[in-house]
Amino acid sequence: MSIEGLVARLGLSAHPEGGWYREIYRDAAVSTIHYVLPAGGLAPLHRVRDRAELWHFLGGAPVELHTISDDGDGGRHTVVTLGPDAPVGVVPPGVWQATRAGTGDGAWCGCTVAPAFDFAAWEMPSRPELLRALPATLHAVVRELTRA
Repeated sequence: MSIEGLVARLGLSAHPEGGWYREIYRDAAVSTIHYVLPAGGLAPLHRVRDRAELWHFLGGAPVELHTISDDGDGGRHTVVTLGPDAPVGVVPPGVWQATRAGTGDGAWCGCTVAPAFDFAAWEMPSRPELLRALPATLHAVVRELTRA
């Protein structure tokens, strides 16, 4: 099925990060969404300050899940490729993250947030803001994972 067909079938709407989403469950403790990125699509660096995210690969192209933590030692960038062989990834609370879909048909994921997602706890700073906030050792990654 095409990305457009999947977006229509699941009733998804545009997401502020890019791609499309729809919340499919929510209570006080947890929420979960369907999330679709087009082939090569990027959801730029962002974070949820006080909530953990659990990413689930559901189909299509593999997804790179990038995380950046700045724990005072120059920062650390890690990448997990979500796909059939590694279908789950975790982003701890307050950790910067970005996702990029591989080539092909685009990617279909689920994302579960605990406690339940709240846009008040979400932030997606500009590239210049992140370059000022993060150590110079991470600047190349910041440029790669943000929009100009």
